[in-house]
Amino acid sequence: MDLVECRGCAQPVVAHSSRCWRCGRPVLHAVQPEPTGLGTLAQATVIGSVFVMVLLGMVVFTQRQHAVDEFAAASERAAAVEDLEEREEAEAARRAAQAVARATPTPTPGPPPDAAGPDTYTVQAGDSLFSVAADIGLSPNELISWNKDTHPTLQSTPALKSGWVLRTTGPPLGTPIPQPTPQPRPPPTPQPQPATPEPQVAGPGTPTLPAFGPGSFPASEAVTVSHYAVSGGTPQEIHASKDANGPWSDWLGRRASAHVEVSPSFNFRFQGDGFGGCSVISTDPSPMSVSYHVVLPAWTPPAGVPSRTVDWWIETIHQTVAHEGHHITLYESYLPAMNEAVATGTCASVELALEQLWADASRANCEFDLAEYGYSVGLTMESCLAN
Repeated sequence: MDLVECRGCAQPVVAHSSRCWRCGRPVLHAVQPEPTGLGTLAQATVIGSVFVMVLLGMVVFTQRQHAVDEFAAASERAAAVEDLEEREEAEAARRAAQAVARATPTPTPGPPPDAAGPDTYTVQAGDSLFSVAADIGLSPNELISWNKDTHPTLQSTPALKSGWVLRTTGPPLGTPIPQPTPQPRPPPTPQPQPATPEPQVAGPGTPTLPAFGPGSFPASEAVTVSHYAVSGGTPQEIHASKDANGPWSDWLGRRASAHVEVSPSFNFRFQGDGFGGCSVISTDPSPMSVSYHVVLPAWTPPAGVPSRTVDWWIETIHQTVAHEGHHITLYESYLPAMNEAVATGTCASVELALEQLWADASRANCEFDLAEYGYSVGLTMESCLAN
């Protein structure tokens, strides 16, 4: 309902009234009633309540987050304390073990338990001469010396084959070891006789032929030379005699014309310290050395032999000596690196370095033989390395 104001007393009256009901004067103008204040108070009350609730919620959240952070920090401190205690216990146990080890005499190195016997070791896949020597605490030369009769290839290569049974004890080096009876080789093949005699050498006496000894192989001073006799008056007869009497070759599957026996000497030993450590001890100024024994044919010309046969022999034996001499040169070229590996290496590095260097030297010699004659007779690198 609209109200207006009285002109005389300013009393609010109904808008359609012409005069004030109080003073009787005409109504001055219409006015809006003053707010009572009840709605504003209600609004303020609601807003205040909401603010108080939000504030309380923030306080509760802050207190909860603080409690969570305190719990996490306490858990981390507890874990750190447990870890520190465990480390201290482990360190105490380690020190106690070291004290016991120092107080206990170090036992003499011996071979690992082996089903083949207390003084033997059965080669496993991945073993090498050096790894077995290091594990047992021996010199590679001792293993070679005690096992070369059963496994002759040890005299020329450190390679081992899985399943071999190695002796791990024996006489001191330098003590003569009984040698086995040599195995018989195929009997000599009868020498064919020439169908037509050749012209004879003019003049009396026997032709003078060149002699070859250790000095014929200048690449090394550790060379010995032996000869086997061949006979015949023609190249065909001499070839047949070499095939019947020459040194046996497992690679060729027959006798060869000549041969170099390579014997490495490992002048060092592996020594443990009783705490799992290992060191390399050299027993010679040259930790690695190689000796060579060259087997050559020796032909004595029969009386009246053709001169062209003598010339053929002189050319052939020079080629043979040069071929075997190159084998020695190849092995000698790897010796400086081998000696450096032993002089500056550890037990583990010496094993790996010598295995690799010896394999490289063997491959180089196989490549040389294959290029000279092996490929032409159907031989392979694999068969050469295996023998």
